[in-house]
Amino acid sequence: MTSHLLMLAIGPVQTFIAQARRIRDLWFGSHILSEVSRAAARSLANASNTTLIFPALDRDATELEEWDQPYDEDGKPAYSVANKILALVDDSGGDCRTIAHSASACARERFVRWGREILGKHADVVTSGMDASIEEQLSTLLEIHALWVPCNGSDPAAYRRQRKKLEIEFLARKNLHAFAPWRAQRGGVQKSSLDGSRESILRKPPRQGNHWRRLRIGPGEQLDAVGLLKRGGGRPEQFVPIPTIGLAPWIERAQKVAPTGLESLSQQCRKLGFSPIKREQKWWNALPYDAQILLPERWQPYFEDQGIDNPAQRSVEFGRKYIQTPLLNRCDLAKPYPYVACIVADGDRMGHTIDGLAGSGWPAHRAFSSKLSQFATEARQIIEEEHRGVVVYAGGDDVLGFVCVQEALECAERLQTSFDGLVRAALADVASSVSVPTLSVGIGIGHVLQSLGILLDLGRQAENVAKRAGRNRLAIIVEKHSGRRRRWTSPWPQPEGADTPAPTRESPVHIMREAMRVVDSGLVSRKKIHELNTLLRTASPAMYRSGDTHDQTPVISDKSTSGESTSERRRQADFLCHETRRTLSRTGVGLAMGPARALDPAKVGLQLDGPFESMCATIARWINLMLIANELARAARSVASPVDSGLAQTDSSATIIAGEVTR
Repeated sequence: MTSHLLMLAIGPVQTFIAQARRIRDLWFGSHILSEVSRAAARSLANASNTTLIFPALDRDATELEEWDQPYDEDGKPAYSVANKILALVDDSGGDCRTIAHSASACARERFVRWGREILGKHADVVTSGMDASIEEQLSTLLEIHALWVPCNGSDPAAYRRQRKKLEIEFLARKNLHAFAPWRAQRGGVQKSSLDGSRESILRKPPRQGNHWRRLRIGPGEQLDAVGLLKRGGGRPEQFVPIPTIGLAPWIERAQKVAPTGLESLSQQCRKLGFSPIKREQKWWNALPYDAQILLPERWQPYFEDQGIDNPAQRSVEFGRKYIQTPLLNRCDLAKPYPYVACIVADGDRMGHTIDGLAGSGWPAHRAFSSKLSQFATEARQIIEEEHRGVVVYAGGDDVLGFVCVQEALECAERLQTSFDGLVRAALADVASSVSVPTLSVGIGIGHVLQSLGILLDLGRQAENVAKRAGRNRLAIIVEKHSGRRRRWTSPWPQPEGADTPAPTRESPVHIMREAMRVVDSGLVSRKKIHELNTLLRTASPAMYRSGDTHDQTPVISDKSTSGESTSERRRQADFLCHETRRTLSRTGVGLAMGPARALDPAKVGLQLDGPFESMCATIARWINLMLIANELARAARSVASPVDSGLAQTDSSATIIAGEVTR
């Protein structure tokens, strides 16, 4: 009996998710995309003699039921469905064209119906007479591609060949867009602040009242129908603000040393009617409100945002009485470290693995799909339960979330070990020719008051750095509030017996922890690190360039010394080595030791050997490692007790590995 292999892809993905100004836009936007894909998958599963491969769900699976909210009443998260669906359709089940059209129609109908329901609940902020415009904006958003090819499902070779053909056809079809002109738009009105192309549907100012405040719509912000769907969907109390995530360890520390002050602050927030967080998680129960209130520069803007009368005066009085005196001025409580980490993880060379598995037929793909779904479940548990974070999206091998800086390293490592264990177990019985995928993880660290778009961009750029450096890596980008940026990357350790160089067996988390201990022990100060930075620029200005004005990451050019003689490069290397040793020997620790026992660069992970170009690259990598370690150490000290303010005493014989910095 002849069968067909059917692929259904729903977009847009990246642009749709990226169009977010608040965490609720990002979070609910991701849920919308998953829910629309769920509607299409449910339609395919309900078709007779159709078997879902990606996702590996049966017709009566509870995961295919509709989810209006990202979390149910018990706090259980919705099952994430990827935007690309693969199914095997038996010819006896009906025509593929009919099945595909039905699935596409279900996806569109779910999105439009959902939009009507949510926008209807927020009609107070919508301009009257906008029904036709809203309908057009909702109905034209989704881009759905459906392709199918004949395939003998019982023949693994035929399945592999036809699936590959589908992928090639999909890539070609994806680049074709049918743009239709707007027919129901008014013209001459402001565009959406999130999209920039669709017209705003919001009423003209003034914007006063609880409805505007509940949706957190700013005075100059404009939203189209899709933007209002993101902003108005879900329950507002489920969305955890970015400052609350970033300051979670500090709040936990404050609960230990100043429980009365923190409880008094919570009570006053409740009396003033501030928007609470209502999700069952232990780490924000101590202060279930937006933690930006802990930052003095946000007192007045937050009072204005919450609609409090006379915000200028009342916010200052409130802040001094309930925050400054009982919390921020305590000698046993450090100032909050106002940064947060965006974690982006993605499987490496997943296409190669899926292509290899195709040789074993579609059941192997279905089993692998189940393992990927299990990783998504574990990733959510790792971020939200094991570490103080929030998942924005976890589906298959893709993970996007936010965690506090203090736990970002361990969280990234747990994601990598979980992914590696699951995929190796899934591929244990498959021929050795199938490559085992790895996981690249990016950590982008930025200020909690930075725009959501910048924080997302930091996380994605970090993941991209890990990919470009060779995959299977951890990459960290730190952007200070002043705009300066540093990046560092190092490979994940290989399993025992792997034929890899020794440095790849050292965990990047261990490398960074060792660097943090060196910084925290006082062996190397931030001032000395910057002195070495200046020295490297002076010694080889042609080799040391910084890219853009905000990215201060050293980038080494291989061509910069091509015209110099070997003896000249040797003299440069000797000079750089001597000056580096002299700079480090002038640290406080070095002076205390005396000239004969000055600080050895090798003891802090700085190897000064080899040719001039290699030495420059080593110093550049070390500078980035130490500056990022200094920031992570600051974050750790901000929540440490006075007796534990140092991370650990560093053994004078210990060494660290500088990892790598990419071009």
